[in-house]
Amino acid sequence: MSRYVLTIQSHVSYGFVGNSAAVFPLQLLGFSPIVVNTVEFSNHTGHPTFRGQVFTAELIRDSILQESYTRVWEKVTTYTKDDAGTYVPKEEKTTLAPGKFTGIMKAWLAVGIADNEDKGAKYASVTGCQDTIKVDISIEGEDKLQTVQAEFTMDKDTANITVKKSTGTESSAAEDCRMTLKITGKVTTNEVSNANDEKTIEKYTTTINWSGAKITKGIKEANSEQAEG
Repeated sequence: MSRYVLTIQSHVSYGFVGNSAAVFPLQLLGFSPIVVNTVEFSNHTGHPTFRGQVFTAELIRDSILQESYTRVWEKVTTYTKDDAGTYVPKEEKTTLAPGKFTGIMKAWLAVGIADNEDKGAKYASVTGCQDTIKVDISIEGEDKLQTVQAEFTMDKDTANITVKKSTGTESSAAEDCRMTLKITGKVTTNEVSNANDEKTIEKYTTTINWSGAKITKGIKEANSEQAEG
């Protein structure tokens, strides 16, 4: 199984700094880098001149935390004329395009969705899930990644996602290391039908979008926000 590393750094066209320097070593170590650039410069700013631009916080956030899922179920019914000249059903054919995910959390999101590959179901459904996952993070003062556990939860009614991560226990002084990521889910379904005398095409689409990511730090802050909500 691939081990993914989210690397958020600058990028230059000439030279090796930021993501320009990080990607190849990570690949050599067996990681699959997920690259998000914060700037796009011609070269390092330590040179006498440089050109480029700094990306907005919104663009960077959406690059990381814009997740989506789309599933399409389709039924085609063909008709033929009987002896009385009336069109009657001849054949039904059902096809399914299993749900496709975009974003970096697709392996975790897939667990909370049912009927993804069931040809008998017109729409997919959210069943929700709760699991403990592993996340690789960098620790200040250390030159290697540390693997920590995180609680991943998808709500079955709203598809909202919550990820809680801590480098210590709740009873220890490491409370401030707890971080909570919340992403709002939105489930939509759509039905389209086209018909004529010889054919009817029915298409049912399930779409789930996750957006509006919000991060809180510290157990007390996360609990306080939950109480207010």
